[in-house]
Amino acid sequence: MKKLLVITCVSFFSIGYSISSFAGFSDFFCSNASLRGTYTYSELGKDKTGSDFAESGIETYDGRGVIENKSFHTGEGPSLSSGSYSINADCTGTAGFTDTSTSPPTISSFDIFVSPSGDSFTFVQTSPITPSIPLVSGEEKRVSKSLIRFFPFQ
Repeated sequence: MKKLLVITCVSFFSIGYSISSFAGFSDFFCSNASLRGTYTYSELGKDKTGSDFAESGIETYDGRGVIENKSFHTGEGPSLSSGSYSINADCTGTAGFTDTSTSPPTISSFDIFVSPSGDSFTFVQTSPITPSIPLVSGEEKRVSKSLIRFFPFQ
């Protein structure tokens, strides 16, 4: 009987320890709602001619998967665009923008890695990667939990 009691106690302790260890991972949970607010960013890469370029901008993430972007790109000037994003529970995700100024339209995709707080994330372009399309990577930081509405450039 004592042996059965000891085995039962050890089993409950092991299960409890496993559950408490696993529960620590619940603090590390992300979703589309993790990105909500206004973020600034800068990115470096290669432009369509293979030359180095830089871009800086401001984006809003609505917490539901929609991005609005206002940026300035060396050699191209200011631009406005929109896109979408999807964040997984492990704080990885994807984002994409459609460039309708090209024919056919070009869809640029990015892998993103979100901090659990949602205050920042890094990104790297995953497609298309060709000699005529830039390769970019960078970091974004939240500057406000409010959404800033963008107006066309003057």
